[in-house]
Amino acid sequence: MPAVPYGPNDFHCARPLNSWTDGFILNYGWLVNLADLNTESEYVRQRIADYFTDLISIGFSGFRIDAAKHISPTNLAAILAKFKSNMGGSLPDDFITYLEVIIGGEKDLLMCQSNPYNFGQNFAEFMKQAGLSDSDVNKVKIW
Repeated sequence: MPAVPYGPNDFHCARPLNSWTDGFILNYGWLVNLADLNTESEYVRQRIADYFTDLISIGFSGFRIDAAKHISPTNLAAILAKFKSNMGGSLPDDFITYLEVIIGGEKDLLMCQSNPYNFGQNFAEFMKQAGLSDSDVNKVKIW
């Protein structure tokens, strides 16, 4: 499809999402057998950031990122940094985004342990390392 030019290398390899406590499987498995974008790819990150930018240009003031726990926090931070860059280096004053991070048996992995999959205290640091300011970080909420 020309409007969304993704190729085979823009997706993670097919693997079942069969563990809710293994960060790798949680972030790289195919949720309900849906193809999973390779969010480590700079191309994929830029396409997502460009899509966010297009939405802001038509009047959106933020987003709800569904199933955010299935994208590693460092990849989400990199995507948000590219979006900020697209916006001229600053997020709009009224911008807000909610990340859907439903917690179940993986609560320790996603909130309680210090690891690359942590959406608690570590995510703010990942966003800062990617170039987002404290003000930007405050515009991204975990839901």
